[in-house]
Amino acid sequence: MKKILFTILTAISLASVGFAQTDLKFEFDFAKFKYDSSSVFMEFYYDLNPENMRVTDSPSGKLLEAIVRIEMKDIKADTFFIKKNWKIQNVINENIGIDKNLVGVFGFVIPAGEYSLMVNAYDANNPDLKKTINENIVINPYPENKFAVSDIELSANIKKNDADPLSIFFKNSLEVIPNPSMVYSDKSPVLFYYSELYNLVLEDPASNFTLQKNIFNSLSKSV
Repeated sequence: MKKILFTILTAISLASVGFAQTDLKFEFDFAKFKYDSSSVFMEFYYDLNPENMRVTDSPSGKLLEAIVRIEMKDIKADTFFIKKNWKIQNVINENIGIDKNLVGVFGFVIPAGEYSLMVNAYDANNPDLKKTINENIVINPYPENKFAVSDIELSANIKKNDADPLSIFFKNSLEVIPNPSMVYSDKSPVLFYYSELYNLVLEDPASNFTLQKNIFNSLSKSV
């Protein structure tokens, strides 16, 4: 998972001159979960803000379209494990307009190894409006007979009672809406998160299990 940075926004106003007009408002994050002894299940999350994107006409109405390309390369083998484009489309409701970001998830089973990751997102109708993210990732499968904790998926919301089993965000009876921006503010003040615990032995009366949760700000101080 990317280095977690919690940003609390209060009364900050950002002048539009501070943003590059060629930088697509696109955020990306990932989390690893247990799969088997040689692989992990890895989820990639994206958040696309359609501001400044070019709107085109289509038979279905006004359309926004972005391309997300993911290249994940095994560094030692010098081969691509993932090399694929995804098309993200959104038909605009002309009565409402562009009122929300587009959030989604991709999932893959990834074998153990060291990988380079490149994510390139751009406006399909204005390729100069783009953003590229590069990271290196080490995949270590979770142990079979030892306590372990998955990555933390920062979330915008987690639904339980009214969770939709058909949702792309549904897992383990919950609907977990990711927050790839990792930003929480007065408009989104609740910090939801999802994580999995593996190989617990709770049925043993002698077992003693404690889960401690801490939140640190950008100055590494507990809040």
